[in-house]
Amino acid sequence: MRNRIIPIFLNLLISILILGIFKIQGKLENEVIYPVLTAYILSTMNYMGAIVLLNYGIKQESKKFLVLVLGGMTLRMFLMLILIILTILFLKINQYYFIFTVFILYFLYLAAEIYITIKTDKRIYKY
Repeated sequence: MRNRIIPIFLNLLISILILGIFKIQGKLENEVIYPVLTAYILSTMNYMGAIVLLNYGIKQESKKFLVLVLGGMTLRMFLMLILIILTILFLKINQYYFIFTVFILYFLYLAAEIYITIKTDKRIYKY
């Protein structure tokens, strides 16, 4: 599990550094940087939850694995919806940048989650 979470934090750190460099150089305004960072943090937390559930579920029997992974995906999707609505209502950020960033990152992380699930499954069951 540690080997899967380290790239997430490195990815997050590099992205924040790049955004910080652009901000220092004056190429990004607060109107862009805050919604992008907020979306990045929410999406990364969602992805980390997926990895934790996958690592826990892969050790279980197949029925419990499906409940954990697919049920967890559904629960995380609704949790993301609630967090997106709360963020839009209570934080004064640009909604378009925020929603667009969440949308892109959600599908990128979902593709990575599917890839890791398939890779883990092949490693355990050797088809």
